[in-house]
Amino acid sequence: MYLDKHTREQLEDIHRGRQPEHPSLYADKQRMLQHLAKQKKEDLLAWLEASLIVMDHAQLESIFGEWVRAEFLRPLGAEEVLAAIRQFKERSFAGEYYNDSDVESTSYSYVPPQTEAWFDELGAWLDRVCQLVADGQQAAAREGFEILLELIDNMSNDIVYADELGDWMIITKFDYRAVYQQLTEQH
Repeated sequence: MYLDKHTREQLEDIHRGRQPEHPSLYADKQRMLQHLAKQKKEDLLAWLEASLIVMDHAQLESIFGEWVRAEFLRPLGAEEVLAAIRQFKERSFAGEYYNDSDVESTSYSYVPPQTEAWFDELGAWLDRVCQLVADGQQAAAREGFEILLELIDNMSNDIVYADELGDWMIITKFDYRAVYQQLTEQH
């Protein structure tokens, strides 16, 4: 109704199978959209704020992730990036992202939200380091890469938890491996 056809189909494909199809038990989404279209801006923003508060990490990423990365990342200088990466390393090795308590023996494919958050933050810092390379900040980029690659090498050592972990879980807009290789070949 309000989304373009392509976006609607993508979202429906992503979420197909996550909810059982029992129309009599779920809200009538078309009527909800019609009602929302008649609401005041302040009411809609209040509902949106409440939705943002209660959404889990996967829901936020699914709906707003690309938009947030494209629109709301503030520029950081090389020293700010490195300071943040060092803090990320400290938090990672301190176990702040490690959680195996939510896993039951039957949910081998479950990835805790802390693990998802770690991979998102890792991907964001890899993108920032790649941008440092593009901006000509090779020394800072090299240090950032060294820290982040150390974390990747050690991720299964009580940094994050999932039955199956790997660098395949890292999502970046840059091909960080190619950028790192290019950086190391320069010197």
